[in-house]
Amino acid sequence: MERGEYSNNMTNVIPSVGVLIIRNGNVLLVRHGEAAGHMNGAYGIPAGRLDEGETLVDAAIRELREETGLVVDAADLVLMPKEWRALIQRKDGAKEFSVRVFMCSHYEGEIQASPEGTPEWIAIKEIDALPLLPNMKEIILEGVSQIRSMGKFE
Repeated sequence: MERGEYSNNMTNVIPSVGVLIIRNGNVLLVRHGEAAGHMNGAYGIPAGRLDEGETLVDAAIRELREETGLVVDAADLVLMPKEWRALIQRKDGAKEFSVRVFMCSHYEGEIQASPEGTPEWIAIKEIDALPLLPNMKEIILEGVSQIRSMGKFE
């Protein structure tokens, strides 16, 4: 994707990117802590804002590494077709975000906590019990649907 392509006609919307990793019926989510902008205890996929001039792919690689410690190659990221938007309550007030999400099936490393949160493998069947950020359930279920359509979901 082109630099800046994501911000057209979205002057008040904060563009962000996330990475969805599903493995053995579990999804990788980050539980946000004290240093995060999100409310404490809120769960979401590894995601964050794009830096100035950063491509979606570069931002996805960076955010995954920063929030989980995992390393991924650009070739292992597949952009989901939909863009999600939501008004998200944060510690500094409500802000409107848009997010594009990459699915990822191959990565290296072991998950590790960051100052902003703790990554956790959560059973997909248990996500309803979590305080999820807006759109997270829909993103996860869309990812499961895409994996099933490829015949790769367990």
